[in-house]
Amino acid sequence: MPTLKHIFNNDNHTAVFSIELPAAEYMPKVEKKLKEYKNKVQLKGFRTGEVPMSFLKAKFGNSVLSEEIQGIVNDELNNFIETSKLNLVGSPLPLNKYDASIQKPQDITIDIELGFIPEFEVNGISKEFSMPYYSVAVDDETLDNEIEKQRKRLSTEIEADVSDIQEGDSLSVILRETENGLAKNDGYTKEELIINLDSCSAELKERLLKSMIGEKLSVLITELDTSLNAENAKKQYYGLKSHQDCGDDAEIEIVEIKRIKKRELNSEFFNELFQGENIEDYNGFREKLRNAISAGYESAVYNIYNRSIFEHLMDQNKEMPLPKTFLKRFVEETQLKGKAIDEKQFSELIKQLSWGTLTNELCRINNINVSNEDVEYELRMSIVRYYGIQISPYHNLFDEQVKKMMEDKETFRKYYEEVQESKLFAALENQFGKEQKTVSSNEFKEIYDSYFVKQQEIEVAEAQKLDAILEENEGA
Repeated sequence: MPTLKHIFNNDNHTAVFSIELPAAEYMPKVEKKLKEYKNKVQLKGFRTGEVPMSFLKAKFGNSVLSEEIQGIVNDELNNFIETSKLNLVGSPLPLNKYDASIQKPQDITIDIELGFIPEFEVNGISKEFSMPYYSVAVDDETLDNEIEKQRKRLSTEIEADVSDIQEGDSLSVILRETENGLAKNDGYTKEELIINLDSCSAELKERLLKSMIGEKLSVLITELDTSLNAENAKKQYYGLKSHQDCGDDAEIEIVEIKRIKKRELNSEFFNELFQGENIEDYNGFREKLRNAISAGYESAVYNIYNRSIFEHLMDQNKEMPLPKTFLKRFVEETQLKGKAIDEKQFSELIKQLSWGTLTNELCRINNINVSNEDVEYELRMSIVRYYGIQISPYHNLFDEQVKKMMEDKETFRKYYEEVQESKLFAALENQFGKEQKTVSSNEFKEIYDSYFVKQQEIEVAEAQKLDAILEENEGA
């Protein structure tokens, strides 16, 4: 029988699983497997069942020996993990290699290190900790801008005889490919192309605002819509299948200014925007819209509140009981092929694992569970939102797409984590105080950007660097 030892290092949150395996324990299994090979294997020059054992040992002996030893070790290791109920992180790592072969079987000792997360208490959960919960006061300027936007959005009429170009206008232009500042004789042309000033580059927009009908302007094709790269712009504007023989230089000739005629501020417009409300006067309409805009911030307000909880919990639980030395070795040996991990990237990895560890413990405390049905529902809702159609998320139109997404491990994990986080913050919301604060819409935008846009840019950049390093070495 193998002799087992378990050595715990609670300071480093690691355990060493040690197994002493006599040759008398594994060799009978090896001999039995080789006899099975003898009766099944087909080798050139030998009849089935007549291959000499010496030949089999020479050809298959060491691989069979390794398989049988590994099978015994795995069985004992899995039994240890199950009975000890360790919360493991990473995968078990061998600490030594055994020196045994089919020609020289001998007693061996195998030491395997495991990293684990011990039980710990989560600090910082209390109603005494109040997080900012904002109420957005919509100022008159923001309200006026939204009214003008809706007057255009709900209009189908175009103003006649417009001669000056203004913000928000669209232009009908002739687009011509150029070379050295002149239209190419055999160049591509697109007539009646519609461009929107708000989609143009800032420099081109400024030039257009000073232009008039009939004027020609030299442009780069990418200036017409900053969301398109050169390849896609050429394909879209010129209708090309291949962009290889088309240059980036072009000119536009302004043919017509298309300005949406704003809707009249009357009860018909008010009630089209707020159906069933029976709004008759302008002041009542303004207040209704002001409240609607304010309500539109609710999701962002809730996200900031959750972000505040996240940052508070991370601050209150800075030193998570992670097996850092083990994790560093695990990453370097299994994913970086023996290379040393950069300290900054390792710190980012520890940060990610700390939040994951904290999340798992908070989910355990709050009895948060995520089922496959929860993930499937979120997947279906994301598809409905993407297509922007009013249809049941369980319509059979989506079945095949959902099935493929559920089977993709990365996609499933992404939506699983989103559902888990949503459920968790819904539970945590009632465990913290709310510090009510009223701010203007401009102030709220600055606050939101500080919480998400800038911080997430940093987090995403760091995460992408780490993923790139791991993927690069994984494929090496």
